[in-house]
Amino acid sequence: MPAIDASAIIWDEHHYSENRFQYQSLMSGLSNMILALENLKILISPELLSKLISGFPYSEISKQDNDLWMNIDSLYDFLSKIGSKAISYDRTKLDNLKSSPNQIKEHFNDQTRSEVHGLMSYFHKNPDKTRVYFSFEMFWDDSSILHTELNSQEEHVAVIVDRGTEFDDYLNQFILKFVHKRKHDISQYRNKEAWLNRNTNDDFISQLSCLSNGAEEVQKLLDKRYDVAIGNESYYSYDSINEVYVVFRKTGNNIYHAHDEYDIQTIPKEVLTHFNVLK
Repeated sequence: MPAIDASAIIWDEHHYSENRFQYQSLMSGLSNMILALENLKILISPELLSKLISGFPYSEISKQDNDLWMNIDSLYDFLSKIGSKAISYDRTKLDNLKSSPNQIKEHFNDQTRSEVHGLMSYFHKNPDKTRVYFSFEMFWDDSSILHTELNSQEEHVAVIVDRGTEFDDYLNQFILKFVHKRKHDISQYRNKEAWLNRNTNDDFISQLSCLSNGAEEVQKLLDKRYDVAIGNESYYSYDSINEVYVVFRKTGNNIYHAHDEYDIQTIPKEVLTHFNVLK
């Protein structure tokens, strides 16, 4: 589960005014991060999210700042739509906790400092090797570790989005990919009508209806899945064009094939609730 370095979004206004070219490069990295995180949950409290949206540069930069403004606008559009993807956490602060690199920046206001302190405290109290902290070269050192220290020191994975291939390498560990199995080819013998008229004593192999629009459309459904694995590492999505639920079943490491599921009774309740399609 990712968290985002607040200083990548709330800038030091004086530093920005003297280093505008560097911030153009930063915005390119932020744009890549936005695209990658669009369908992922993010570790962020509502209070910290509010501070990210209301801080500089969004609050000050003129819309006549051309490309920079357009990139910033897309960033804040992304932040404003986090909604249900935001995972909150216990924000109880640990007195005298230190982070390295220091995540509580001098240009932060008191409320932002408090929220980042709460996030660092959560990291320290709940070390997790699967959690990652996204930052950028401008705000980091040569390491790939965020350290937090009080009575003991904890290490947390940091990925520097605009440094080499770190970001892509990290994402490739988790991105699920669709690969079609021919037994789910579109066929009149595998569609919903055939399923309704089937011999219930026989096995039925359903088609994958959305394949008619190309494998890229199936991948989009996988990317927009209900993001909790169910049963034997299966995921569910809903194909609104063909009005059918789609099951993605694991084929291999991060590889999934898919087929229609015509029996609404087999769809988990949490999936039905998530997509709000109940029949």
